[in-house]
Amino acid sequence: ISADSDNCLGMTADDIYLFRADSKARFLGERRVSFVDAALDARGQSLAAGFSDLAGGSFALALGEIGGRVIWTREMDLPLTAVAISRDGTRIAVGGENGGLRLMDAARRDIWVFEQPEPVRALACSVNGVWTAYGTREGTVGLIDGEGRRVWEAQVPGEVFAVVLADDGGICAALSRAPGDITGAQITCLSGNGQIGWEFDAEKRLLGLSLSPDGRYLATGARDGTMTVYAIVVGENLPPPAAYDSESAREEAESRARSGDWAGALQTLDAALNANPTDTSLCALASELRGQWRDAQQTQAQELQTAGRFADLLTLCDGWLRDDPNNLATRATRSEAQAALGRQHFARAQTLRAENREEQAETALLEAIALAPYDGDVRSQLAALRADRAATEDAKADRLLAAGDLAGGAAALERAQTLMPTPARLEKLRRAQTAQEFAEGLDFYNEKRYGEAIFQFKKVLARDAGHAEAKRYLGYAQKFVQEGASDSLNDRFSRLE
Repeated sequence: ISADSDNCLGMTADDIYLFRADSKARFLGERRVSFVDAALDARGQSLAAGFSDLAGGSFALALGEIGGRVIWTREMDLPLTAVAISRDGTRIAVGGENGGLRLMDAARRDIWVFEQPEPVRALACSVNGVWTAYGTREGTVGLIDGEGRRVWEAQVPGEVFAVVLADDGGICAALSRAPGDITGAQITCLSGNGQIGWEFDAEKRLLGLSLSPDGRYLATGARDGTMTVYAIVVGENLPPPAAYDSESAREEAESRARSGDWAGALQTLDAALNANPTDTSLCALASELRGQWRDAQQTQAQELQTAGRFADLLTLCDGWLRDDPNNLATRATRSEAQAALGRQHFARAQTLRAENREEQAETALLEAIALAPYDGDVRSQLAALRADRAATEDAKADRLLAAGDLAGGAAALERAQTLMPTPARLEKLRRAQTAQEFAEGLDFYNEKRYGEAIFQFKKVLARDAGHAEAKRYLGYAQKFVQEGASDSLNDRFSRLE
């Protein structure tokens, strides 16, 4: 369920259903695959799904829209077990049976790759993917930052089957269950550097876990249908802070700065200054290192700008701003990089369209819109491209329907309607779907599979209550089912005699 809309998704082993207020769709419905995990962003607009072939020999990840449109798919080199998407839909995290973890952006690019030895069972992303939490089969819970570095790792009892994370990464909660335990579960709340601040053994089987973005409230859902909301009091039951050591902090900060870890150096000094706000020498060192870091940033930014590597520059700026959110120069550089990257995507889309690679062109335009949402030229180009693609699907639908391929024609109409919805096409799609379902029901009827025929004829009547043929054949099928039941009963009595 999404947090900020009424949209939701449901997953079975071989289907993902997408629900909106006015429609229902399937995701990757034309593929014969086994789904591993799926996730929906907070707006209820973007979803990510991990799946394998029916034999479980190869795995892939797909990003799509709530209407059912597939934006892209990507073959994965790890056996997927868990998928998560950031609240804003810009980052996708995946985990595997081999312990591998990966964070990607909405354009399929890897942001970081992380390896640890235990099979991943659960994942969670913060609002924009700055923080990623994972839980494993062996009960390990960990937190990874935006650069792919492990911040902390902790151990909870049993196998972790759900993790949730606050937007600032400061609060993480895990739901775990001991092997063989089918009646209970344990909630563990972690904060700081992975310290366990609160634990609770539930006496009922908990199935789900959720955390408010600010980390103030934790909710659970149980198998018996009950839900519980907890208020989190940060600091309860946490161990006392480490003793303050000015000289050690100075040495560690200077060492990190020499290795290029400016953010780590400043974090070390900030922690020491929080412990002793009166240490003016450390304050002076922090100011000096911050100035050196800004100079290094400007040099690196200029190199990337000159090379036209605006995506890399954008990623770097995001990392810098996480550690220094008030740096106006970095914000200006990021804004320029974002605009330049949007222009690159727009130019690439035009090239792809000239090469008749329309799906890739549409992906590039959507990437440009994500970077420049109010650029009218980009949206006009997208509208023209989708109109052309919809027209192609309409023509394909007409050919398939004329040839008697009702399923193929309905699928083509559904793709066209997703691209460029119109009331006329929607009505045509409904007629095609009704005809397809009636034909399937008739096939079942002719094969004397009356139970399945009844189901199909009822689906037809749900779409079109006045469908005379469906009513007629539904009556026939129901009569045959009743007669079959009566014959079976008579046969049992005759054997008793």
